[in-house]
Amino acid sequence: MSLVTAANDIAGLLNAAANSLISTLSNTAIQAANSALNQGLSGGSNNGGGVLSIQSSTIQGGGTPPVPLPLACNPAAQNASTSVAATLGATGGTTNINGEPPTYYWTSSNGQTSIGSLFNPTYDTAGIYSVTLADSASDATATCQVYVQ
Repeated sequence: MSLVTAANDIAGLLNAAANSLISTLSNTAIQAANSALNQGLSGGSNNGGGVLSIQSSTIQGGGTPPVPLPLACNPAAQNASTSVAATLGATGGTTNINGEPPTYYWTSSNGQTSIGSLFNPTYDTAGIYSVTLADSASDATATCQVYVQ
């Protein structure tokens, strides 16, 4: 027997062994998958049609939630005139149970009210007006002043 013939015989044997191993592993994997489909998985179901349905779940983080920013109206003091509306903005406050930002409630000392992150009160008479800001998720309030000339 020549060296080339011996090498070819060894290569043929290795090739046959590799094919047999691949076939065995493939069959085992297919059988395991079919078994899982037929039996269903914990938290899932087979739906009777060979299609696996796995229920989804929500993963929530742990730890301490961030400290809310204090409720504030900005600017804390503003000069305005009787011909131009003041512009005040809300920041901070407590988020609701779903993590959504608070709803802001504005009340001016002249009786004007508004809901939202911005408030644009108008004043017909010169003077100093207090504006109170409250959020929907806590008892916190903030106060700012509007100086009307």
